[in-house]
Amino acid sequence: MKRILLGLTLFLYAFTTSFAASPQLISYQAVVRNEYGEIVKGSNIGLKISILSNGKCIYSETRTEKTNQNGLLAFSIGNGESDSAMDKIDWSKGEYSLRCEMDLDGGNDYALSMETELTSVPYALYAESVSPDALPSKVSQLENDANYITISQLDKAKKEIIALIPTKQATTDSILVDVNLLKITAKDTAKWNAKMDVFSETDPIFMQSVAAKISASDTAKWNAKLDEFTETDPIFKQSVAAKISASDTAKWNAKLDDFTESDPIFKQSVAAKISANDTAKWNAKLDDFTETDPIFKQSVAAKISANDTAKWNAKLDDFTESDPIFKQSVAAKISASDTAKW
Repeated sequence: MKRILLGLTLFLYAFTTSFAASPQLISYQAVVRNEYGEIVKGSNIGLKISILSNGKCIYSETRTEKTNQNGLLAFSIGNGESDSAMDKIDWSKGEYSLRCEMDLDGGNDYALSMETELTSVPYALYAESVSPDALPSKVSQLENDANYITISQLDKAKKEIIALIPTKQATTDSILVDVNLLKITAKDTAKWNAKMDVFSETDPIFMQSVAAKISASDTAKWNAKLDEFTETDPIFKQSVAAKISASDTAKWNAKLDDFTESDPIFKQSVAAKISANDTAKWNAKLDDFTETDPIFKQSVAAKISANDTAKWNAKLDDFTESDPIFKQSVAAKISASDTAKW
């Protein structure tokens, strides 16, 4: 019986003493990162901390804190600049959440960084509302002793008290991470301090890949890219490039870098003899040309028209005369040799 009473007395003493001396403060630590995920070191950060009950702000404070070389903020919620007081909060009622807004430039242009539910209210602050006089001081092993607490009631009370102790009050966020509530140990801190500030990849497979050429500058440019862009340059609008559509770009990206024609019909056609050199010359052709050579203008060739060229291109490479009247004429006896001599 004395052993049980002694254990209970020590437990209640620690319980009430911690509550009587507890300040109206909540310790808070966080690592600050910018929009690129980079740790913000040694910078003044403007902060607005709010406590919400069922979605309604019941306490708010502003402050400016400086991150250390690891990007860590450490402060106590409750002693910032505020028009309200935390000791007015009734932790026994409602659902509570913590909202943290910040300005990386140290001002008051706050942006929402994190809002997280307090799954268990601050234990010591809630316990201050409990009167030590209301706690039982006499324990009995018998169920029917008047004005005594029984062993079964004591066990139940212990379980209820332990259930109030917060185990996790915040979740991680891409901008703020509550390290105080994520059970960071001295071993974790040692690993963080021993991290490599610079790392060189030595994996031979990675080094041969395209990704190996991506630099920090490339990543920063990618993160800063425009999601949408409309060209307003008047010079560009007059250019041929202005007519290139997303569909054209997709087709260009899907083009074949190399192609070998295997169509037997194509191989028999004139087009099969077109070489890459021919294509290059065709692409480099003049769309329009005016001859300005005075010597050419005096020559017979100057009188050759586009119509003449078309007729020449359409000429027969070989011809056999089948006209019976022609065959009877003197001209029928004129040979290719005669024509050459003429």
